[in-house]
Amino acid sequence: MFVAPAMNTFMWTNPFTERHLMVIDDLGISLIPPVTKRLACGDYGNGAMAEPSLIYSTVVELVMRIYAALVLLHLSHAKVSNHAVKLEESNPVDKKGRGDISMESFV
Repeated sequence: MFVAPAMNTFMWTNPFTERHLMVIDDLGISLIPPVTKRLACGDYGNGAMAEPSLIYSTVVELVMRIYAALVLLHLSHAKVSNHAVKLEESNPVDKKGRGDISMESFV
């Protein structure tokens, strides 16, 4: 989840806003900070919402990182599973749990 706030500079620098931003961070919400430019109230300062293109690219970047992590996780799981299958094939165990048995035991 992301937050891209927009507010007057005085609100942005208010200690209560800082406390609220800490809570947002504790909840795992990502902040896309405001930018400095002419504000809706006419003042010039920090508090304008980030450009939509920046918000979009930030969200896409995080989604791509999550996707890449999931792909790596899937590949590492598949590698472990394939390794386990190869171990079972190379060291068959009979019904009594004994290893290194001959193939005649399976016929």
